[in-house]
Amino acid sequence: MSLDELSSAPGGAFEPSPENMRDDVVRHLVATLGPALERPDAASVAFVSHVATALRTYLAKGSGGTPSVALSKPGSLPAWKERRVKELMRQELANKLSLERLATECDLSVRHFTRAFRSSTGVSPHRYLLGLRLEKARQLLLDPAVPLQEVAMACGFADQSHFTRAFSAVEKLSPGMWRRCNVAADCT
Repeated sequence: MSLDELSSAPGGAFEPSPENMRDDVVRHLVATLGPALERPDAASVAFVSHVATALRTYLAKGSGGTPSVALSKPGSLPAWKERRVKELMRQELANKLSLERLATECDLSVRHFTRAFRSSTGVSPHRYLLGLRLEKARQLLLDPAVPLQEVAMACGFADQSHFTRAFSAVEKLSPGMWRRCNVAADCT
């Protein structure tokens, strides 16, 4: 890998500037790459890639940017797994969605998935899914033509009573009263 290839590699360009070369870490990383770049036929692609990633990450952090690869904190879900599970929750909002299915999507045990999800999002999978359901319910409640029973079913609640209890616990208003306040602006 040449310096040109290193500069065009995904995750950001590397410009060997005089300011960068004054930094000991940058200077040492570039010096480490020197022999590999002089004899590319004998260089390990994995080694060059690893050092290049370290260099880009160090420069991004030093310049106030973010590293090209998002690092997750220990015990949390990697970003791609978190996105995958959240998308599945959105897609299956009206259906029963078990922890087993979510954990399987991440190739984790239920217990490990639950702890990792909480570490990543700050809430349990159940609480996150409830938040998505209530968000969808608020959108549907803005249409006065949609009966409360249909709102409950479309959002994955067992019945209208379950929906009313969950909604009222968060909004401190029943769904019908919330609708009147937000559609007709009649909160009396």
